[in-house]
Amino acid sequence: MIGSYLTHTDALIDDLLKLQDPVPLSKIKGYFGSLKGPIYWITCKFPNNPFPSIVEKAAIDVETALDCIEQNPDPEGTVTHMDLRLLSEKIHDLKTVLTYHVPTLPIFLASSKGLFHPEDLNDRAHHHLPEEIRNRLSAQCLLDIKDSGRCLAFDLGTASVFHMMRAIEDVMKAYYAHLTGKTIEQVNMEAEEENDKKKKIVQTWGSYIEALKKANADQFIVAQLDEIKNVCRNPVCHPDENMTIEEALRLFGMGIFIIGEMVARINGVTHG
Repeated sequence: MIGSYLTHTDALIDDLLKLQDPVPLSKIKGYFGSLKGPIYWITCKFPNNPFPSIVEKAAIDVETALDCIEQNPDPEGTVTHMDLRLLSEKIHDLKTVLTYHVPTLPIFLASSKGLFHPEDLNDRAHHHLPEEIRNRLSAQCLLDIKDSGRCLAFDLGTASVFHMMRAIEDVMKAYYAHLTGKTIEQVNMEAEEENDKKKKIVQTWGSYIEALKKANADQFIVAQLDEIKNVCRNPVCHPDENMTIEEALRLFGMGIFIIGEMVARINGVTHG
């Protein structure tokens, strides 16, 4: 993107140099505005700025040449070919160092997935749930939803599904505690104390779903969880299988939906 801005501006300068020297300032006002965004991105001191100092210096040189043209025109309101050539040289220098250094920079491109914008997936995946739902989720559940979105943005389908399954599992356990008044950990502790293995709830989705059935969980919730288990949970646990981005995208949507439905039941809201 930065390279295209530089090339476009360089072409504009070539056209301006064909005009009579000096060039009226009115003809270049606004020409270089689109260049300032990429220059700022290179030179700003945001955390973990990936650009090496040589690239930053070249960008500052372009910025200085731009300021010279825009802020210090001669009294007649014109810009000399010398100033334009200087700017062209600085842009050429910046393109040169970028061409050399960009392939080695730790920069990754995230793409949209369906209707999900990459910035939303990377930074705000949990915002696909309403605030009243988010406020009922544990910190770990929210973290897994965020990580699921980030993995989805960067085409890591299996990892995205894995994190979403963890998030769903966390809410499943909260739903069970809501229905029974006991956490799964408490039930298992009692089973240990009573030496009753039949009461123990094994840490698998199959066991959790069976426990929810026995606790008279909403049949719609149970059916949805069973479907997710069969379609996604089992394959993601096997190292010889991978989830495609299309599959991960569907699971992300299903996960957001079923988490919202379970929290709605915990809050006493049912849907007809």
